[in-house]
Amino acid sequence: MGRLEEILNSGKTIFLSGPYGTEVMRRFGLDITKNQQALRNVPTNYHLGADGSALLTPQGREYLRQIALDYLDSVPSEETMVLVTPSFRLSYPNLHAASLEKAFNSALAGMGLDLCLDSINACKDALQQSKRHHENTFLSMTIGPPFDCYRGEDTPIDVDNRYLPQTFAAVRFGKEVDYIMFETVPSLKGALGAAKAFKTAHESLNISERIKYRQKAETVEYLGNTLDVSLRNKFNTDLVCPSYDIKSHTFSAIHPSKGYLIYFCVDEDGNLTEKDEHDKIVKIPFEDAVYQLYEKIDRQRLYSPIGIGISCNSPQLTGEVLGSLSSGTVKKIVGIHPNASSERNPKKYGELKKLQAIPAGEYVKLVSAITRGFNINIVGGCCATNQYTLKKLVHTLKS
Repeated sequence: MGRLEEILNSGKTIFLSGPYGTEVMRRFGLDITKNQQALRNVPTNYHLGADGSALLTPQGREYLRQIALDYLDSVPSEETMVLVTPSFRLSYPNLHAASLEKAFNSALAGMGLDLCLDSINACKDALQQSKRHHENTFLSMTIGPPFDCYRGEDTPIDVDNRYLPQTFAAVRFGKEVDYIMFETVPSLKGALGAAKAFKTAHESLNISERIKYRQKAETVEYLGNTLDVSLRNKFNTDLVCPSYDIKSHTFSAIHPSKGYLIYFCVDEDGNLTEKDEHDKIVKIPFEDAVYQLYEKIDRQRLYSPIGIGISCNSPQLTGEVLGSLSSGTVKKIVGIHPNASSERNPKKYGELKKLQAIPAGEYVKLVSAITRGFNINIVGGCCATNQYTLKKLVHTLKS
């Protein structure tokens, strides 16, 4: 049993840091008003979002470190906390799509490992500067869907292969990472794909075989030349991977040293959406999806998640979904990460800039009630929340 499982079994509340993108843009805007040159120092790419794009420049990485430090300081040192890395959009498909745009590096798809490590280092540096202790502070690498968010019907057949490069980087090189968080998963197929990728990331990988298998080719490209260069020149010892044999260019099979959570994002009706074998869109009730996920994981001999969560849904919809579940299924729900909007339909999140966010006081009241009512262990905010929201949430739940 890992450290996280022990705390979950104890019933303690664990506070989860929120998103980076909104704060990156706010600080970016403040800097622009002071210095117009900042505009060209922190480019933003649609596929990578503000948080992923920030990793591409020194100033952007400094934003991320400062935001991580603000999150760490918003939770009292005696409370247990999870700090999430700004890695949500660093999937291979997103990096590849960004690389095709003229203003961005055409080699982005091969910088995946570098960017994942930069996201970890931003959090690690912030943690070293904070007053928090390792004993009650977890670091989680967040991995977003490697396809269009919020559209479960767009889940690709090879979704496990698309999840693999970033999952592989987290498993093999994220030694500071306590667990992986597959976030905002809109379909059962997507969740099963994440579980398969987690299993595959622990199996042997011969780099010379990458030509035979596309998923291996993408994984190797994602690692770039960082691996051989760093090991050959002993550059940046943090990159040394004990499971890699530089002579045979092979990663050996390993046993899991960290676990993972799957956070679903439901449609406005509380269901998950995907296409069946006849390419017909089907709805899967959340209760059934959780049951089927564990059943398929067991049948396919995959590693089970530490637990299930709900992320990036409105507080109202999150509460409704939890209220519809059987007691046995509710026990599997260990975390919630609601956004601060009253919009029920995730497909309309692109219009959020036109919508009024839920006032912080009302948001905290709603999320606190859900947390207490369903004995949720891990709680934090998603879109339209920040370190101030988290601080108020901690105060309310602990008062």
